[in-house]
Amino acid sequence: LIFDGTTYGLQAKGIVNASENWRIAPTFSYYLDSGVDYGIDADVQYELFTIGDNVNIFPLAGLNFLKTTGDSNIALNLGLFSDFSVSDRIRIYIEPKFIVDAESSFVASAGILF
Repeated sequence: LIFDGTTYGLQAKGIVNASENWRIAPTFSYYLDSGVDYGIDADVQYELFTIGDNVNIFPLAGLNFLKTTGDSNIALNLGLFSDFSVSDRIRIYIEPKFIVDAESSFVASAGILF
């Protein structure tokens, strides 16, 4: 589905295990829209459960910094991260989340983790 205000971009994501169930996930997003420059996310994920041996479900919360033309904003991230393995070294992820501030928005990301 395409919604009004849809913006596309490229994303680089890292995931660091902080403990057995907690992970830290920094993300840099470069947007291909003339009004939005870039975004930086710092999320904390908690391993809620695993389906089978290869599908993980992680609720997440964190901070979002968004730089637009002439302005910047800090907001709260609330969402879900899920990944599943397609080989020993490659995982596919999806990450729907809400960015909560005065102009809250919904963001859906997908990609490949190596």
